[in-house]
Amino acid sequence: MSQLHFPLAQDTTGARPTRQLRMLLVEDSPLILTYLLNSFKSDGWYEEIISAGTEAEALLLLDSGRLFDVAIVDIQLAQGTGLAVIRHLRSSISKEAYVLVLTNFALPIYEQAARTVGADEFLDKSKDFHRLQKLIRLRFPLRTQG
Repeated sequence: MSQLHFPLAQDTTGARPTRQLRMLLVEDSPLILTYLLNSFKSDGWYEEIISAGTEAEALLLLDSGRLFDVAIVDIQLAQGTGLAVIRHLRSSISKEAYVLVLTNFALPIYEQAARTVGADEFLDKSKDFHRLQKLIRLRFPLRTQG
C-alpha cells in the first residue's frame, strides 16, 4: 500500500477541478502502477493518490473511512479480484466515487460483471490508457480561478 500527496499544480489557463480529487488505484503490476502514478502525479489534479495491490489491502483502505472521488481498479489481481473491491466500494463512504475498470480481460462477460457491481467505465489496458485522464476530466467540472 502506498500513499502520495500532491499539491494541485497551477496551469496557465487557470482551469482547475472544483475540488481536489482523492484517488484509489487498485493494481498489482508494479510497472503499470508506476506508469499510472507518474501520469496522475504530473496531471496536477490530485490531492491524494493511494494504491493497493491486493483485494485485502483495498478493502482495508475502504474500511478505514477514507473518502475517494475516483477509483481505478484492475479486475484480476494476484490476490483477490477487483470486482469484490468495487462491490465493497459501492457500500462504503466512497459509494459515489467514479469507478474506472482498467483490465487486460476486456471481454463482454467481464464488462457485464464489472458494471453489475458498480463500475462506471470499462477500459482495455492494451488500448485505453490515454482515455483515463480524459474521462476523469469530463466527469469532474472545472472552474476558472478568479
